[in-house]
Amino acid sequence: MNIKTLLISILLILVILTIYSNLRAEEGFQSYTQLPYGSVKTGADPIYVYRRDRYRKPYRHPFKFFSSYPYPHQEPGL
Repeated sequence: MNIKTLLISILLILVILTIYSNLRAEEGFQSYTQLPYGSVKTGADPIYVYRRDRYRKPYRHPFKFFSSYPYPHQEPGL
């Protein structure tokens, strides 16, 4: 094997390893709705949900506005 073939094979192995490692990287984010008023949030998977009682209605409770993140929905006015 000459040096040119060796360098090409090492470069090819590095490219394959880089592509493989990038394909395996996953983001575990998912959307969820908070009750009782319907706020949409995103979180990492798995989502650990605990109970947090809300004793007051949000500011301007019946008012909702359009939000496009994480997907189009009506967000309660906070």
